[in-house]
Amino acid sequence: MAGYEISLQVWLTISLLNDALALAGQALLASEYAKGNYKQARLVLYRVLHIGGVTGLALAATLFLGFGYLTLLFTDDPAVLDIAQSGVWFVTITADKCYCFCV
Repeated sequence: MAGYEISLQVWLTISLLNDALALAGQALLASEYAKGNYKQARLVLYRVLHIGGVTGLALAATLFLGFGYLTLLFTDDPAVLDIAQSGVWFVTITADKCYCFCV
């Protein structure tokens, strides 16, 4: 159970980062749209999508390559680490999709 909890906590952290970026982007977009500055609103939209995509890919690569070292911060029990490693694909793939599609 502890191995799954490690995966869940890492996934939730990334999800909250995604929400923060989406909220900031929505506020900037709404502000420019309310001013009637549609060209700037379009630039904000493209910039937020670009940042979300790049951040998502960077986090996915970092998690895929460094998840084993990250789990060592939580425990040194080999059984728990094995279970946590089984969640690396789920965390990596869903984290990348969250950044690319939700932002």
